[in-house]
Amino acid sequence: MATYSIAMKGSLKGRREFARVARKGRAFSHPLLVVKILPNGELRNRYGLVVGKKVGNAVVRNKVKRRLREIIRGARLQGGWDIMIIARGTTSLSDYQKLKSALEGILSRAGLKI
Repeated sequence: MATYSIAMKGSLKGRREFARVARKGRAFSHPLLVVKILPNGELRNRYGLVVGKKVGNAVVRNKVKRRLREIIRGARLQGGWDIMIIARGTTSLSDYQKLKSALEGILSRAGLKI
């Protein structure tokens, strides 16, 4: 049976892991998103999504997270990175295509796209 989510092993867990990527990682920004990346020494990528209350209420924040997970699922990226994606306040106003082009543009600037 196929799974349709980012594997639990493939996500950043806890405050300490998020803080490490935020503090030591390289940042790439766009008006909709900020992406911070840090090598993790493993073969797989680990992802963390940060969608704060400035984006909107719980329904809107969950919608943004679902869209970001779907974009990540379809992206072909190099392995071995911790990737933290931070949604900015205007993210909720953009549609899926704008969000996808923003994230893919950032990931290609970061040199992670295959």
